[in-house]
Amino acid sequence: MQRRHFLAGALVPAALGASSGLKVGCQTRSYMAPNRDRAKLTGMLDDIAAAGYTGVETNYISVEESFANPAPMRGELAGRGLSLIGLHMGIPWEKAELMDAALDTFHRVVKGTSALGGTHVILSGQAGGEALKRKCEMLPKMAATCREQGIHLAIHNHTEEALDNWREFRYILANTGPDVGLLLDAGHAIMARQDPWAFLREFPGRTAGLHLRDRTPEKPVLMGKGHLNLKGLGQAIRESKWKGWLIVELEGYPLDGVSGAEGVREARRMIRAHTGA
Repeated sequence: MQRRHFLAGALVPAALGASSGLKVGCQTRSYMAPNRDRAKLTGMLDDIAAAGYTGVETNYISVEESFANPAPMRGELAGRGLSLIGLHMGIPWEKAELMDAALDTFHRVVKGTSALGGTHVILSGQAGGEALKRKCEMLPKMAATCREQGIHLAIHNHTEEALDNWREFRYILANTGPDVGLLLDAGHAIMARQDPWAFLREFPGRTAGLHLRDRTPEKPVLMGKGHLNLKGLGQAIRESKWKGWLIVELEGYPLDGVSGAEGVREARRMIRAHTGA
């Protein structure tokens, strides 16, 4: 990968706009979540809404206390004009002895996501060798569980899944059906020295959302200062006619004197400038 392929370039026309079907959300991890503190979480929601986002993603730990009584949290979201994109959880695919407990948690998260009005359960966790085969056997069943609750399953990549031209993700796509979607993380793609937008062009129909943050392969940086090619993102969206969630997920804040809240606001401005969304 050459640096010029990931450097942000000139702005694209804002005409892409709302008619494109793009939606822009924020992962609360941008504020160093998950956080069980209700007041801190609602403060994050205030800031996310004020910055112009329309959706929010968070780790299930942040809201699991609301699973039994979801109405108040649904009200907190609706009152700010936010929709719940989904809840994120990790799965220890390579540790068979932990899978029963993980599946119990998964079923609880699926029901909790649905109860809170969310649309996706997002899973992360690398799996190689036999664990990858087991993962591909289990994912369609997990997707069916989500579908029964009226929501969707999406698999999130870390760096390992993007290595060697997305070897692990390609294996998953080849061995599962369309009910198993992707949440493509551009930051981890940069760390793996892969082009996320080439992958998006190849699999737009399987990609539910994109995680956006800027970094070099070595460290996180301020949006626009690293290898995140926002101009290329706009081009890939237009060429593939992709529609889905653009989700800001910053890391390393405060970064160079910039707080998470300031980073979230600047990221929203830059996404609007480069994609029109």
